[in-house]
Amino acid sequence: HHMQVFHSNSTYKTIDGNTYKFYQDMSEYYDLYMDDTGGRWLMNFRITKSLSQTTEVSLFVNNIFDNRAPYTSWSGLISELNPTIFYGLEVSAQW
Repeated sequence: HHMQVFHSNSTYKTIDGNTYKFYQDMSEYYDLYMDDTGGRWLMNFRITKSLSQTTEVSLFVNNIFDNRAPYTSWSGLISELNPTIFYGLEVSAQW
């Protein structure tokens, strides 16, 4: 959840025939819009087996359902908030 609140000096600028109120430090007129991406779930899976007292091996799958969590902003830009499905083998040791 992301929100920007501006309470600083302001000026008006005309862009493509439309006039917008710009606050100090704003770079774009749409900085005033609030983006709410909603709640998103990311399901991961990991199974670990000890090989010795100090070593273990893990098989992991991240984003198991390949939920990319697409989000469409107010301007129509589509973003994917989650990475693709990712899996691997991990060995960890302590000494």
